[in-house]
Amino acid sequence: MEIPKIDFHNEYKCPVCDNLIYRSGKSFSFVMAMVFATLITIYLAITLPILDISVLGIERKLSFLNLLLILVNKEYFFIAFILGVSVILIPIAMLFIIFVILFYITLKISVKKISFLFRWYEHIKEWNMIEVYLVSILVSMIKLNDISVMKIDNGLWFFMMYLLLFYLTSKFFNSHDIWHKELYERY
Repeated sequence: MEIPKIDFHNEYKCPVCDNLIYRSGKSFSFVMAMVFATLITIYLAITLPILDISVLGIERKLSFLNLLLILVNKEYFFIAFILGVSVILIPIAMLFIIFVILFYITLKISVKKISFLFRWYEHIKEWNMIEVYLVSILVSMIKLNDISVMKIDNGLWFFMMYLLLFYLTSKFFNSHDIWHKELYERY
């Protein structure tokens, strides 16, 4: 009996429970472009001011980097570390892993040499907390609205764009496609 070849451009669902079994990702060049766009927005999201806040006549522009520095100056090292790792380092590491994997594919180098990156990617993708930070910003704005004057700055818009682009890049990158492509190129 011959096993039929699977068309990896289709979506497959379980006939019993209707759960998604497989969905192909986007083209590798499209995902690479998304990686670069996300990296640009990360830089803008963490460096541009998110909020202009004025409390009792004291005005301050708050960016993500300023927040980390304030936390370090107030000796909240653990919170600054967790924020820095979960909002900046882990997403950048995930994007770097995607970039390296796709770079290997474009150079036609076997991805078996970097199979450890697939494991790292699957391990760290559960630890990014970009959306949690965005929700905390919005909750803080609601709580501080009565005692302060706030103005949303460009950094918040770039942060939301960063969240959206990062989410889409993660969804469009399907590591299973890479293994299937290598299988079919070999035969």
